[in-house]
Amino acid sequence: MRSFTRIDLPSNADARVGERVRVGVMASRLAAAAAVHYGIPLLAFLSGASLAHGLSAGFAGQDLAALAGGLAAFALSVPLIHRFVPISVNPRIERLSCTTDDTTSSNS
Repeated sequence: MRSFTRIDLPSNADARVGERVRVGVMASRLAAAAAVHYGIPLLAFLSGASLAHGLSAGFAGQDLAALAGGLAAFALSVPLIHRFVPISVNPRIERLSCTTDDTTSSNS
């Protein structure tokens, strides 16, 4: 049995309840959102680790400090991105030619 997912979106395709639709996003917006939401935390982790490693030079727990600094910077970057970086992928809805109760399809 096939499972279904319900997504509430503004309809620009005049689709009715029960109709099959395709939800898509522009590739450029998806790539930008991925770059921001994955790239910034990665850069924050690397920067925090480098900074903590440099500040703890000569101490016994230098590697542990670098890990802690990286994790702390990563943990701070994620909520800041969600709060201050408004990237939206703006999904589009496209109506498909058949519905679930279509009796003229070749599968019936």
